[in-house]
Amino acid sequence: MKEPKRIPVPLTVDQVARFWSGFRNARDLAVVGLMLLQGLRSKEVIALNLEDVQLAESQIFVRGKGNKIRVLPLASETVHLLDHYLRLERPAACGPPLFVSLKGPARGARITPAGLRSLFRYHRRTSAVSGAHPHRFRHTFARILLEKANVTVLDVAELLGNTEEIVRKHYAAWVPERQAQLTKVLQEAFEAKPKPKLVALRGGRR
Repeated sequence: MKEPKRIPVPLTVDQVARFWSGFRNARDLAVVGLMLLQGLRSKEVIALNLEDVQLAESQIFVRGKGNKIRVLPLASETVHLLDHYLRLERPAACGPPLFVSLKGPARGARITPAGLRSLFRYHRRTSAVSGAHPHRFRHTFARILLEKANVTVLDVAELLGNTEEIVRKHYAAWVPERQAQLTKVLQEAFEAKPKPKLVALRGGRR
């Protein structure tokens, strides 16, 4: 007999707040922000290039499964986080990758899956939020959306890069927390951190 598939469990507002409590740079906040506020998979975040982000238009081009590209509107909080990372932390002249290593021999190189896992592992340990894995932020995003009366299952499926069937199977039974609470936690976590040292940019950037 086939065992029923476990329903994904989202993070609580308190768990998100605790997880972010030890963040020290805008890059990490932007990475997690894309998962929580835009529903991106970890592989999609890693694959992003600078040209995929259009802050002036508040949109982002995401390469999902099957190399399908979806255009997503960016939440204002996400725009703020990405802008801060691009202006103050991302090294100049480091090529196409959006998210790169900030120090060491790999400075300026695209972050790797191992690097992203290390980032989450470190913050899980320091925050004592053992369940804060990348995909749970995506689950939390889906749960937030499904609370909204004017959002359909098809809307959520398109934003996640999934089918309606998958969304109904995994997410439709949830009763989520309110997005405003999580947005407030994100804003407070961002504003409470020391501002990174300004890096002079060369070569121009849109």
